[in-house]
Amino acid sequence: MRPQVSGLGGFGVLRTMGRIGFGLSLSLGFSTCGPGHGTDCIKSTGTIITQRREVVAGLVTVTAYDNVDLRLVQDTQTYAEVRAGENLIDDIEFTRKGDALEIANTSRCNWARSYDTPREVTLHLPSITNLFLRGQGNVSTVGPFVQDQAFCHLVGAGDFDLDFRARYLNIDQYELGDFNLRGSVDELNFTVGGSGRLFAQSLALKRCYFKMTRDSDGDAHVRPTDVLDGLVAGTGTLYYTGNPPGGGVRITGTGGKKQE
Repeated sequence: MRPQVSGLGGFGVLRTMGRIGFGLSLSLGFSTCGPGHGTDCIKSTGTIITQRREVVAGLVTVTAYDNVDLRLVQDTQTYAEVRAGENLIDDIEFTRKGDALEIANTSRCNWARSYDTPREVTLHLPSITNLFLRGQGNVSTVGPFVQDQAFCHLVGAGDFDLDFRARYLNIDQYELGDFNLRGSVDELNFTVGGSGRLFAQSLALKRCYFKMTRDSDGDAHVRPTDVLDGLVAGTGTLYYTGNPPGGGVRITGTGGKKQE
């Protein structure tokens, strides 16, 4: 007599276990979506649309968080245009705190989206004093910003691409993101504190003061005409043009300086 065999058989058992594993993985994926976002992972992007949002004037500080690109336009009016899929656009949230605006993509399944899908905010405003990038999105200016001074801070893997006409510009960067600077400023003060790089060859600059910290390995490129003064304490290299006078470049790490 032929021995009795379960209807699933060996392959059936494996198939069932695979389905269970897939279900568990899917459940775990959904569990990361957080309160109010339980269906994010199965939500389609939808048609790409642009939505205008009113923003109260008087902004001094703007912070961009993960998975949203921010474009800045100097304008006499203050408002925003959000571009994203129609089913996801409401996940890009604005939070106003006094004279500060926070912009965040609250969808918890961004890892499942195509990088070609836009998640973009174009913010129109007369000027910006403090600009923060915390995460993986990018921040750029559309045309030059003409103003007295600006302070820009980067913590994350996103990049800055900025065009300023200013008297004073202060930047600091940590982790992986890069700075690309254009325009003209009288004085630049920068800190490189991670693996990100500074590209300021297209920035007309008079005075440059800097610090490349002990924990940094990113390089910096500048071309000041009057003063170059700072410290290379990490492993990165400071690249500069010309022979600017000043306090000079002090090297305490394994990095260096190089004329280009």
